[in-house]
Amino acid sequence: MTDLEKSCEMIVNIFHQYSVRVDDFDTLSFSEFNRLVKEQFPNWLGKIKDPDFSRKTFESTDKNKDKQISFREFVNLLVPLIEATHETENLPIHPSLTSPDEAPLQTNQNSE
Repeated sequence: MTDLEKSCEMIVNIFHQYSVRVDDFDTLSFSEFNRLVKEQFPNWLGKIKDPDFSRKTFESTDKNKDKQISFREFVNLLVPLIEATHETENLPIHPSLTSPDEAPLQTNQNSE
């Protein structure tokens, strides 16, 4: 299994570690979501000063307003987090990490 495949599997497994606790085993209630955010994002959460952040995030993530976060809704929440991580950690690829016949990937900070 590749690193990316392992990462995808890990996201699914973490979601289910929290979703199985209350009601529907395949969705997150607010309490499950709140616990996941506090336990899985402590470094990011520590930078946020809004005490209602979890509630506001839950409500904006719950697109169908059923008071549950489906896996799809959860994944959609991760996209901006992954993009922010990319922006803060995006460093040029060192030439030693590419094979001699492979040019390093070029990043364009202005492209979407």
